Amino acid sequence: MMWLLWTLLGILCLALLAVCLGAAYLYRFALSRKPFPNSYVKPDPWETEPAPRKADDGSPYDPCGWGERIREADLWLYAAMKEKGTAYTMTSYDGLKLRGHYLPPEGGAAPRGIILMVHGYRSSAMWDFAVAARDMHADGFGCFMIDQRAHGGSEGKTICYGVKERYDVRDWAALIEREYPGVPVILDGISMGSATVMAAAALDLPQNVRGIIADCGYTSMEDMFNKSIREWFHLPTWPLVPLSGLYSRILNGFGFHDVKSADSLRQTKVPVLLAHGEADTFVPYRMGREIWEKVKDTGMVTFLSVPEAEHGLAYITDRGAYRRALDAFFARCGIAG
Repeated sequence: MMWLLWTLLGILCLALLAVCLGAAYLYRFALSRKPFPNSYVKPDPWETEPAPRKADDGSPYDPCGWGERIREADLWLYAAMKEKGTAYTMTSYDGLKLRGHYLPPEGGAAPRGIILMVHGYRSSAMWDFAVAARDMHADGFGCFMIDQRAHGGSEGKTICYGVKERYDVRDWAALIEREYPGVPVILDGISMGSATVMAAAALDLPQNVRGIIADCGYTSMEDMFNKSIREWFHLPTWPLVPLSGLYSRILNGFGFHDVKSADSLRQTKVPVLLAHGEADTFVPYRMGREIWEKVKDTGMVTFLSVPEAEHGLAYITDRGAYRRALDAFFARCGIAG
């Protein structure tokens, strides 16, 4: 009888060890800047001329037939930033050196406003904003493109899904106020950058922040982990996600459920434009709708739903509708046309 008890105890210990190791793998896979020694890290987009983009299968990147325009925008942005851009560095509240680049409006005129562009998970501002930045530049806006912590030229070993990055965005806005006093600022985020700017909405932001654009953002870090572990690894979320969250709490000081986008937006003091593509499966469209349903009664948030748009491609898919929404949004923010 004792051998059976010892066998069961051994199986239980092995199962517990497997769960702990699985949670550690999930934590490292999702939050570490370079999860494993052979992990691919995207090169610094501002150091060398951007190569032609590739889809996941290695084919030319051509969403909605916009591949050529995207390529032109990449090359234009790289050249314009080299010629006219200014690099900035800033020390974060927790001691990291962060980097950003500012591109003034076309013709060198005083900017109507400055768009603080916040990229997504393991991405860059060039990848996420090149097409929109070219339009904003021509429309008289300055483009301030940051590298989020643990990305590009910014320091940091841990990606925090907006939980700590929200304070970085607040401090970048304060830096812009010092450098360009009186110029209105719009926080503009895509994907994880969207979650970052939505989380920042609950903070005491500098007076120069007049509005927030949040494109294809998720409801919470915990919800994204639950979705990803089910779809990518085909595993149950419990106990892996809670245990990974515990690792994060111990190692980083925050858990996966600490920030919820709708809760943050309910505290906003400035207008917000939510945008989400209806064909988005990476950050599902239902998350955008869920956020909207929870905050629409505030009167501070508007929602742009873009049919057929996949993740991060709402602007490209229906540029006309998006720009009309932006014009109305800028008017709400008090930014003259």
